[in-house]
Amino acid sequence: MRPAPHVGVIEDDSVVYVAQLPDGPIMVLETGSAAVWQAACSGPQETITERVAALTGEAGHEIQPYVEAFLSELLRRGLLAPQPPG
Repeated sequence: MRPAPHVGVIEDDSVVYVAQLPDGPIMVLETGSAAVWQAACSGPQETITERVAALTGEAGHEIQPYVEAFLSELLRRGLLAPQPPG
């Protein structure tokens, strides 16, 4: 996955600021939600939950429903987009 077109992202330590440009609103992602964003943008979609678990120290099977729900919300809001093949 990747930030959708016309989405601005600023990462500041463990906080991620994400917004549709130019009008927003700005979403402030911290802790677990920031870990989901970072994992979604840094590797294959199939292993996002495992990467979030590694970042947070949580068990992957316990957080998987929350990770999937948050990813769906980011896609629905037009903040994330699937990575084109190839």
